[in-house]
Amino acid sequence: MKSVRVRARVMAVFNKRRSDFETLAEHNDYLERAEDLIYNLTEGIDVNANERALNEYKREHASEIAYVNARAREEGREVSGNDVEATRAGANANPAPIPTSALRRGLENTTLKAYDENTEEGRRAMAEIIGRACGFDARATAKARCVEEAFKTIWV
Repeated sequence: MKSVRVRARVMAVFNKRRSDFETLAEHNDYLERAEDLIYNLTEGIDVNANERALNEYKREHASEIAYVNARAREEGREVSGNDVEATRAGANANPAPIPTSALRRGLENTTLKAYDENTEEGRRAMAEIIGRACGFDARATAKARCVEEAFKTIWV
């Protein structure tokens, strides 16, 4: 549970979406920086330096963080459920319930809100996540179809 709390705390600060960046490389660098902080804080690697880096980023980008949270509220999306400031301000602190089938498949940390539905990449990622949550495996289906068609050509 520690990793979940750390992830929520870091992602409340690193809350930009893909559409907020000019290039995919910039977005990936941003996500990599957030994941590095999450990993280091979860594993206890140089905690003081990582906490300072997180607080420094939060202080330097406070207006951007507030803007993204306000935009999310306007769009009707939930602001990070574990964000302490949002909770104190009266925002909805209860995350949406997760279907039990998704829990069994290990998709409890996957949210559709992390993807921008206005881009092809975001739509593709959302479709893949939805399919996995429903138990659909596109690769297994494609493989079974190819095998079936191969055997049909042999005995025709």
